[in-house]
Amino acid sequence: MSEQSPVAELLRRVKSVPKTLRERVVGSSDGNPFCLEELVGMLIEDGAIRIGPERWQVDAGRLDQVRLPSTLTALLQALRPARRHPDLRCQ
Repeated sequence: MSEQSPVAELLRRVKSVPKTLRERVVGSSDGNPFCLEELVGMLIEDGAIRIGPERWQVDAGRLDQVRLPSTLTALLQALRPARRHPDLRCQ
């Protein structure tokens, strides 16, 4: 993946963002940009968004199976330590 944010890459590389994806990510993030980025990253890791060389694809079946955290606290707890922002990691 390039140095672009996952959200920017998603918008650029998916032909059409499915309504279900928009509703789930926006609903779970409550509009928080940090949450948006992390939720899209989680969906990539879980295989609901597949990265291709030119285009990305959303697997609607997998998207329905993935459980997204519903609060910022739950999101932070769900993040693997390696993915956490450096300022949020314990020293």
